[in-house]
Amino acid sequence: MMRGLPVIVLIAVIAILVGYGCLGQTPQPPVKNDTNGTDSGNAITQGMCESARGHWNECGSACRGAPEGTACILMCVSYCECGGIAGFDCPAGYVCTDYLPSENTPDAMGICKKTSE
Repeated sequence: MMRGLPVIVLIAVIAILVGYGCLGQTPQPPVKNDTNGTDSGNAITQGMCESARGHWNECGSACRGAPEGTACILMCVSYCECGGIAGFDCPAGYVCTDYLPSENTPDAMGICKKTSE
């Protein structure tokens, strides 16, 4: 009777992952629009980040800034970090926001997000 339990648990885990859309997906790189040098996917590229003196994080948390207790997936998300003691900046058209631990903390790190047009 206990021999079937691991199979049931495995099936349940797979069903949960498929239900949340996490299984078999890989992050897609931003699409570069060569006509004006900016990306058309509304995402910052590593080159844009570093040329603006930002800090590129290739494997940041997909749950960054989520409320405590939020169920999160274990997947890398790349983003341009700003702020901190080093004073990292954002590219033009982006603003530093979502500071951790808080904006009032001297070494707080934020991430660059596209400003509203």
